[in-house]
Amino acid sequence: MDTATTPPSMFAAGGLRTLVDRLRTMPTDVTDRDCVDALTTLVELEAATAATKMRLMVRLEQERKAARRAAGVRERKIGEGIAAEIGLAIKQSPHKAAQLLSVARRLTMDLPRTFDALQAGVLTEPRAETIARETAILDPGDAAIADHNLCADQAALIGKGDKEIDRVAKAEVYRLDPRAVVDHNEKRLTDRRVWTKPLPGALVQLSAQLPLKDGIAAYATLLRDAKSAATQGDERTQGQIMADLMSARLSGGDSAATIPVAVEVVVPVAALVDGADTAADIGGRTVPAETARRVIADALDDAADVSLRRLFADAETGSLVAMESRARCFPDGLRRFLTRRDAGVCRTPYCGAPVRHADHTVPHHAGGPTDADNGAGRCARCNQAKEADGWTATVVRGGRRERHRIEIVTPTGHAHNSTAPPICA
Repeated sequence: MDTATTPPSMFAAGGLRTLVDRLRTMPTDVTDRDCVDALTTLVELEAATAATKMRLMVRLEQERKAARRAAGVRERKIGEGIAAEIGLAIKQSPHKAAQLLSVARRLTMDLPRTFDALQAGVLTEPRAETIARETAILDPGDAAIADHNLCADQAALIGKGDKEIDRVAKAEVYRLDPRAVVDHNEKRLTDRRVWTKPLPGALVQLSAQLPLKDGIAAYATLLRDAKSAATQGDERTQGQIMADLMSARLSGGDSAATIPVAVEVVVPVAALVDGADTAADIGGRTVPAETARRVIADALDDAADVSLRRLFADAETGSLVAMESRARCFPDGLRRFLTRRDAGVCRTPYCGAPVRHADHTVPHHAGGPTDADNGAGRCARCNQAKEADGWTATVVRGGRRERHRIEIVTPTGHAHNSTAPPICA
């Protein structure tokens, strides 16, 4: 750890304890703007704290191992108990502590740009961990390139939520080493499994890891059946209907015929025509072009009633530019275009929730047109929030080839920009 940038007094003189004690007492004479500014600063503090924890964990491991080596301890035993000790200190299991220590090593030693973004509060700890996890399959040279390309420009990270960071990290790793990604994905197929987790009350969580096409088709079938039941007057919520259908079908109690399912595949034209190794998108998930081509071929050869809807992206920007429908039935084309242009994720920065509403950025009652430029995909909560007093949203006009941008201003006057992500990066 670099003691030149970490004052010894912060640790030796109880500076951290004093800081914690002060944070436990919140003043009451603060304005709404003070509250928002404090929340922003606390998130930065949380990220800086995560970075400091990582440096301390790695420092502890390195010094403990060095002392044991000097004492003649056998190499296979020098790491014993370190993760467990760290786990006690951070109130985590040894297994979780070992995982966190592995991530800390990777970020502090191999991904300096990502670590800098975490220290600066531009990345949250989970988003930095995502980059560390996705780049782990690369060799050191490619990992360094990915680290630079993803995080050297910290300004470009602002506004990216968990799903967007995951998507761009996967796309960058695939760009650098497509073969490694394909090999890794093939190995992961052996990890398919089903497990349960107890939940509060009389509930249990049933989870499964499935091959990509099978998992998307299963979920889409449940969703379609649930919507069909709702239109026929079923008063259960959509989630309840889906859960009940899955339970009945797995237990053999439901013999309903399979309803046709449409899966959207977004690809640059070259990935289909020229066999280029450009990342594609299937059901909102970034996948290698080779995987996309295989899924398309499997679906066309499959006897199951699964249809594909191919959408095409601009080769340079990755923005959605055209759509080809192969589905028998589909909702309004403009609504579908907005959902796919926004990658199926709410346009509010950091939200990450699925799109539920096609929303007017400038409200219709205020003269906002019903078109692709003024439209945006939003979740129900964010759509309601922007209608509250003091919130404004405007479309930022750019060049013809620039991605769709919106500026959102909160009641405290804080402005946030939302740019539609490239569908295929």
